[in-house]
Amino acid sequence: MILRNIYGLRGIRIGGVNINNLRYADDTVLLAESESELQAILDVVTDANMEMGPDLNAKQTECMTTSKNADPPTCNLTSNDEKIKQVSSLKYLGYIQYLPTENACQK
Repeated sequence: MILRNIYGLRGIRIGGVNINNLRYADDTVLLAESESELQAILDVVTDANMEMGPDLNAKQTECMTTSKNADPPTCNLTSNDEKIKQVSSLKYLGYIQYLPTENACQK
């Protein structure tokens, strides 16, 4: 229900289709091409969570960026004035996701 509020917000384009979130059960990934676009999506989700509950837990929320550049960009997202932690790997649906690097396949 909450994620219906982000329908139409810009995400990433795959095969000409705009995708701004991936969901499975209670796991959600928000997708955007820029930090400002991702913050806009996160703000809508945070506001909807405040109205409908439960509140989004910023301590359990993580941000991971990817880039063609050697160093991925930093991510300065906030939710309810709490900074979202930036990580280089995260667990999603039981699998650990790594930033693409030369030695990522060795992990």
